[in-house]
Amino acid sequence: MLIRKLNAGNIEDAVKLEEVSHMQDSGEAMKDKRLRRLFKQRASAIEDHHGYGMFDKNQLVGAIYFSEHDHGDKTALEIKSFLIHPEYRGRGAGKQLFESILAVV
Repeated sequence: MLIRKLNAGNIEDAVKLEEVSHMQDSGEAMKDKRLRRLFKQRASAIEDHHGYGMFDKNQLVGAIYFSEHDHGDKTALEIKSFLIHPEYRGRGAGKQLFESILAVV
C-alpha cells in the first residue's frame, strides 16, 4: 500500500471514507449538513499539508489528519481524525499509516 500526502484531488474520496467509517461505527448515515462541514474541514487540512492517506491501488483506504505544535526541539502531533476503511481494519493498516506519519514528521 502507498502512503502519501493528500491533495485537493482527494477531498471527495476523503469525505467518502469518513462517511463509510461513520456508517460502520454508528449504523447510521451522516446528515448533509455534517458532510458539508467535513468537506470544508478536510479541504482545509489537505491545503495545510496535514492530511496523509493510505491507498490500495487508487482507492483511499485510510487517512490521518493532524496539527503540529513545536515545543523547542520537539514537535508534538495532535491527531484530529484517524480513519481506516472498515474492510481494512484489523489487518495492520492503521498501525502502518500511523508509523509512517511518525517517520516523516
